Amino acid sequence: MLKLAPGTDRAATIDALTRVLPSDVLVLSRDALISQEQAFFISTKPIGIMLTISVWIAFVAGSVILLQVISADVINRIKEFAILKAMGFSPAYVLGIGASEAAMLAFGAFVPAIVLSAAILLVIERATHLPTAVTPGLAITVLAIALPMCLLSVAVALRRIARAAPAELYR
Repeated sequence: MLKLAPGTDRAATIDALTRVLPSDVLVLSRDALISQEQAFFISTKPIGIMLTISVWIAFVAGSVILLQVISADVINRIKEFAILKAMGFSPAYVLGIGASEAAMLAFGAFVPAIVLSAAILLVIERATHLPTAVTPGLAITVLAIALPMCLLSVAVALRRIARAAPAELYR
């Protein structure tokens, strides 16, 4: 570990050390070392593998639950969708209404989920003294996972809306 003097060019120092030291010695910045260690623990250690698998399971389970919620709502409102089609609204507009409902569900659930996650991570941090927190990067990652999950679920549920016909009104 080297501590550089203020104003020292980090990249030039790393490059110079890489040229001088043997080829089996890695010269890394602090950020690069942290990234390498995180990647190692996530991809190689059992806890990282379990957490990765848990994220995929949560994605699938969340998609199924969301699909059930949206499908139930579509079934309950199929007559309204048929009326919109009978009134001459384009299929894209009618499908957009269903997609906007999924987006509202995603964003509506996102805020309480982040708040609850922050509280849980605070408890974990106090119990284990490990640095855990909901960072903006983590929040954006969670949102980036949640939005495709919602879009996937709504795409499946919207097939029923696409088939809604004004004849549905008279069943």
